[in-house]
Amino acid sequence: MWLCLALGLGLLCVGGAPARAVQLSPCQGNFEAVRGPSYRFALDPAGVPVPAVLAEELELGAQAIYDNWRSLLSAEPPFVVEINLRLLSDRAAFAALKSQLAPDLPDVTGFYAWEGNLAVALYESGNPTQSRRRALHEVSHVVTAAQTGAAPHWLAEGLAEFHEMVHSDSGGLVVSANGRHLRLLHAHSPPDLGVFLGLPAEAWHREDSQRLYAIAWSLVYFLMGSSEGRGALGQTLQQSTTHSCQAYSAASFLDRAWPGGLPDLQRQWHGWLARGEFAAIRLP
Repeated sequence: MWLCLALGLGLLCVGGAPARAVQLSPCQGNFEAVRGPSYRFALDPAGVPVPAVLAEELELGAQAIYDNWRSLLSAEPPFVVEINLRLLSDRAAFAALKSQLAPDLPDVTGFYAWEGNLAVALYESGNPTQSRRRALHEVSHVVTAAQTGAAPHWLAEGLAEFHEMVHSDSGGLVVSANGRHLRLLHAHSPPDLGVFLGLPAEAWHREDSQRLYAIAWSLVYFLMGSSEGRGALGQTLQQSTTHSCQAYSAASFLDRAWPGGLPDLQRQWHGWLARGEFAAIRLP
């Protein structure tokens, strides 16, 4: 049985055929159509008068997300990345589109859809910073989905929460710590890493799920803050792209990628959280 996912130029299908290309698993359907490297970004303001500065920030941020993937993999991302970002200021129009493309999602202000490689975000003219972060969060999901298929929530959301904070300053591209997540983390003891990585998908849709997003952000932020962590995250992503056409355990990849495995990673991550040293991270 094959499960096919639309990826714009073709179908990415899950199945059990043997590998035939280096670092890539073959997928039924038009595999060559989704084989990269290739990158394209398009902004559809859907009639919204988006300021030129924000439009430039969104294009720069999307490119930064793709470039961060390339840096982590130490290679071009293997699958085509086509990002179609749509901004909607009308809440009724947003709700109608969400009902059509993502009916099972709870009340959200952004979502992405396989069909058309579409990232959709609610635009608020009075809050351009939050609108930018919301849009880049969904852009990150599009990139991750294109490369890894059905990535686990901790990985996909951790990357999205990290990438949404990217912005530029006089020194280049930088990702700042998320203050809202820090407040949530300070209110609770850090979780057992193995238990967190193994949480079922439905846990991410419960009322207290915001804490899970904060934990996922903190794990990715910790990994991105050192060469050792970036190497482990890069290996995890590389293995996830290799197995994107079949079931895989990103937690197992991370366990093997971190020297000392998950127990040592938990020790160092918990220590980092306790120290409270959340310096901004510059992207390559």
